[in-house]
Amino acid sequence: MDMFWELLLGTLGLTLLIVVVTPAMWSSRLSLREKMRKGAEHTKPDA
Repeated sequence: MDMFWELLLGTLGLTLLIVVVTPAMWSSRLSLREKMRKGAEHTKPDA
């Protein structure tokens, strides 16, 4: 029974971690993209 509870807590913790971490990763990625876009606008590379 202890193993079952450990498994349950582990999966719950993992799900919570994923739910908390994934949006943060997405927002940081989006902000990085915006920063890169702004940088490209300022330097104006020949592309």
